[in-house]
Amino acid sequence: MAKKCRFCKGPLVYPEERLCAVHLAKYVEKRVDKVLEKVMGLKEKKLLVAVSGGKDSMGLAHLLSRKGLNLELLHIDLGIPCSSAPALTVVKAFAEARKLKLNVITLADWGFTVENLNNCQSLFKSNTCSLCGSVKRYLFNRFAHEQGFDFVVTAHNQDDIAAFAVMGISAGDLRYTSKLEPISWPESERKTVGRIRPYFYVPEKVSLLYTLTQELPYHDGKCPYLTGNKQGDIKSALLQMETTSPGFRQHLVKFVRKVPVSDSHLQVSSGQPNSCRVCGYPTAIDICRFCRICEGLSNQSQHQ
Repeated sequence: MAKKCRFCKGPLVYPEERLCAVHLAKYVEKRVDKVLEKVMGLKEKKLLVAVSGGKDSMGLAHLLSRKGLNLELLHIDLGIPCSSAPALTVVKAFAEARKLKLNVITLADWGFTVENLNNCQSLFKSNTCSLCGSVKRYLFNRFAHEQGFDFVVTAHNQDDIAAFAVMGISAGDLRYTSKLEPISWPESERKTVGRIRPYFYVPEKVSLLYTLTQELPYHDGKCPYLTGNKQGDIKSALLQMETTSPGFRQHLVKFVRKVPVSDSHLQVSSGQPNSCRVCGYPTAIDICRFCRICEGLSNQSQHQ
């Protein structure tokens, strides 16, 4: 195998594509631009970039901060022991160094932490990761809507998207797979901001290499509540498939995005669009999952 970059003969950092650090960065930026160019008038849009402090979000925030976009950062302090505090430290230092406004939502201000969710999995008949994901998506959208942002930007990479595809297929949820797009558009009448996934075409390994070669600090601590994380198990299986069938994840995502989904399928799967009677934000049923979580935890604490 060649040991030098195919463009400049520099030392390799990504042997699979024969790229040095400089051309790896260009490779990542080209794939990110493939997503961003779909948003007309992007520089006039107000963007809220979700940053956890991990490798993907810090690399993406760094890349976007160099594009002259109107963006702010949002971090959710989940209250995870030995993890949330160092993650917040990384995010604060990053924002200060680049003079970016950092917004922080503290989950405890809503009356609970991820530890509470972990202790109540049986109450909600769902694992901690699923509950945490629902909470974060709700807070991203609600904060962005209330503060007048056009889009929430997340750092989901190609491996994440492929895992979502498998999860949707295994659940027989055609609505879920139909939403695997790099961009979803705002629906202001439904209090829904748009969503942009610039790393949609960037493999997780490349995301890590980009963050490392840009010498960006990030928090790599594992969440103590990852046990039973279906997405993680699927990503491991997909990585094994990728070893024997290179390009498998990319082709999988392309395939599920082409599967036709009828209106009847969408209606059966998700119900008619509705507004939560508690908070007024979108839900497929009477009360959204976030409000049901809040109510369930409150009721449990009162009976303890």
